[in-house]
Amino acid sequence: MKRLLNRMPKVLLLGNGINMAFGASSWDDIINNLSKNKFNILILQVRSFSDAIYNSNIFPTSSTIVENEGDNASLDILEFFIEKAHNENIEVYAWVNPYRVRNTTDINTISSLNPAYEW
Repeated sequence: MKRLLNRMPKVLLLGNGINMAFGASSWDDIINNLSKNKFNILILQVRSFSDAIYNSNIFPTSSTIVENEGDNASLDILEFFIEKAHNENIEVYAWVNPYRVRNTTDINTISSLNPAYEW
């Protein structure tokens, strides 16, 4: 039984909580804690509101990681997590919300860089 439990996936689902204010040292802590607790899969929300936490030619930078949607991010967060997680033998999967534009009715929060802006 113990052998079976060691092979079962241990997963962390990380959504909109990614925030530039936390910074890379906190993200390192996330990966280190996953490794220490024998997690082997990280599911990272990379597109939550028709935006992206990675460098994209289609979607603007997410306002969850920069002050205003479309502002330049200091680093590609997806790339950061992939590199750090793979160093600890943790798989990374991207979680995409393909149709959700906002969780508010305030259309002023949509930048002109966002594909949803024209609609």
